[in-house]
Amino acid sequence: SAGLCRSSKQHDVIGLSNLCVDIVIPVQQLPPADPDARQALLQQLTAAPPDEQHWELGGNCNLMIAAARMGMRVGSIGHVGNDVYGRYMDRVLQEERIAATTRIMPAALSGTELDRTLLCFVLVDKDGKHAFCSRYDFGPWPLLGGVSTLPPCVAQVLCSTAAVFTNGFVFDELPLELVKQAILTASNAGAAVLFDPGPRAFTMKSGSRRAALDMLISLSDVVLMTEEEAVEVTGLADPQAAAEAVLARPNCKTEWCVVKLGGDGALLVTKSPQIEVHRAGAFKVGAAARAAATPQLQLLFVYMFAVLLGVCMHGMLCCCARISS
Repeated sequence: SAGLCRSSKQHDVIGLSNLCVDIVIPVQQLPPADPDARQALLQQLTAAPPDEQHWELGGNCNLMIAAARMGMRVGSIGHVGNDVYGRYMDRVLQEERIAATTRIMPAALSGTELDRTLLCFVLVDKDGKHAFCSRYDFGPWPLLGGVSTLPPCVAQVLCSTAAVFTNGFVFDELPLELVKQAILTASNAGAAVLFDPGPRAFTMKSGSRRAALDMLISLSDVVLMTEEEAVEVTGLADPQAAAEAVLARPNCKTEWCVVKLGGDGALLVTKSPQIEVHRAGAFKVGAAARAAATPQLQLLFVYMFAVLLGVCMHGMLCCCARISS
C-alpha cells in the first residue's frame, strides 16, 4: 500500500448491501433441492446455530476485507442487525480496519422483525461439495421492504467514495427505487460503479426483476459476470459476444465488461475509444478458497484497483485470471 495513489475522496471503495455472516456446517450429505425441505432446514439451523468458530463474514464483506488488506480505504453501507451476529460483523470489520457500517435501516425499525443480521448457512459434505441456505432464497423480497427512503447519512457516505461495488443480491434486500437512488447518488458525485449480477442473475429473467437488472447494468461503469451468468443476462453463449452486447446497450454508460471463464481465465472487453478485447489464460494457484468465499470477489477487487489506479489493462487481466483459476 506504500505506493497507493490516493483519491481525494474519503473512501477508495464502498461495498453496498449484501453484508452477511456465513455459518459453515459440515454435513454427511447435502439437503434436497425441494424448497419446502430447504425452508424447514433454514428454520432449524437458525434456531440452533453452531459456535462462533463456524462463523465467517460473507457476501460483499469478502471484497471489502480484500480491499482493506491491500491498503485501500474501505467503507460499507447496508443492514446489520442488533444481534449477536451483527456484533460479530462489526467486530471483524473493525479488526480489518474497515469503517463502521453505515446502517441503511431507519432507527424506527429497531427491534422489529427486520432488525436481524442476514445469515447464510454453508453446508459442506465430506467431498467438499457445498450448498447454501439463507433468507435470500425464500423472501419475501425485498427483505428490507420497510426501508423506503435513503437516510441522509447514507447519501453522505455515497458522495464520499471513489468507487461503489454492489451485486445482484441488493435487489433481494432493498426496493428497486432505493437501489437506483443510491447508485445515482454515488455516480453523480463522481464515483465509479461496479456491478456483478452474481447467481441472482438466474432469478432475474422477466418482470420487475429483469427491469431492475437492466437498470443497474445501464448505470454501471464496469459489469462483471461468469460465463453462465453472461448467458442469462444476454442470451448469448459466446462470452465475447455477450460482453459486446452489454457494452452496446442503448443509453448504457458501461465502459468495461468482464466475463470470468474459470479454468480458461478471463475476458475483458472495453468500449472507449473503440472496442478492444483482452484475454488472459488461467494460472495454477496453490491456495484453495474456502467454500463460503468465492474467488470472483477477489477478482472484483482487482478491477476496482484498476479503475482507481489506471494500471496496465493486460497486466491487470492476467492478475484476474490468476485469481479466478
